[in-house]
Amino acid sequence: MLKKQAEALKLAEDLLADIELSRVDAENLLLKASRLARLIGDEGSLQWLQLELNGYSFNESTRPHLMRSGRIYKNEKGEERAKVQSLGAIASNIKSLEGMLSTLRTPSLSGEHLSLALHAQYRNVGQVTSSIAELAVIRSAVIANLYEIATRTYHELLFSESQGELFESTRQQIDSMLAPLSGTALTKVESIIERLDAGDPEAISQAMSTCRRLIDSFADAVFPPQEEPIQHGEQKFDVRKSNVLNRIDAFVRQCTNSKSRQGRLRQAMRGIYDRVSTGIHNDVTLSEARFLFLETYVLLGEILSLKTPSPTQVS
Repeated sequence: MLKKQAEALKLAEDLLADIELSRVDAENLLLKASRLARLIGDEGSLQWLQLELNGYSFNESTRPHLMRSGRIYKNEKGEERAKVQSLGAIASNIKSLEGMLSTLRTPSLSGEHLSLALHAQYRNVGQVTSSIAELAVIRSAVIANLYEIATRTYHELLFSESQGELFESTRQQIDSMLAPLSGTALTKVESIIERLDAGDPEAISQAMSTCRRLIDSFADAVFPPQEEPIQHGEQKFDVRKSNVLNRIDAFVRQCTNSKSRQGRLRQAMRGIYDRVSTGIHNDVTLSEARFLFLETYVLLGEILSLKTPSPTQVS
């Protein structure tokens, strides 16, 4: 999958350069864009590109694609018609008409025939020029659409690649912090992932139970249980074995003086802990369970990334 994504990114970049530098003809642009559409699974664009390569029939199913390329027009009677030739045929017609235009010279006549000859000449030049302009509009519309597809795909894939690198870097950082914390921390993470991959209700319940145990063991590691309460400001907080959230909150208070960050982490951890505890009783869908695990994993990593706590208790 990553190999295909890398190929699509390179292809989108090449297609952009082909268009910007006018280094290949329109038909080859279509072929390259078709390859790109297949790689990313863009069926809508692929259907349009195939019509541009092979030509159209004029019906309701092709109408949106014809309009996309500016191919629909009205004749002198006001009837709707469409230019259905392939883009390659249109490009060839433009080239042929441009050659014809270059041969239309001002006639070397004089006298009474000059006026008639000039009129016919101007009429022919006007007709050929008009035909070239009509076809050029279609060619420009197609290339503009190709450029839009290439640009959108390039930026989406580039963002996806950067996002993937960010997630992988974050995963490695979190794993490196969790591993020395507890000998079973990463084992619990692997167990949760395996249960979520199974996806049945019993597996989801087991995954949420393991997620809660991961938080419990995290609290034991960063702030071991104490029988005596701790003082924070004018309030006292129990930090016994069962006071998991209080102990994690105490650790956070030791690590940062930012009140807003303390509050955000406390609120996020409480919400997750309550929800994974509920999930043990089959009240959580697979989709929510996956997000709960990811939120737990990232939140524990953020808490561990805070500065190393001092050995003294919270004052």
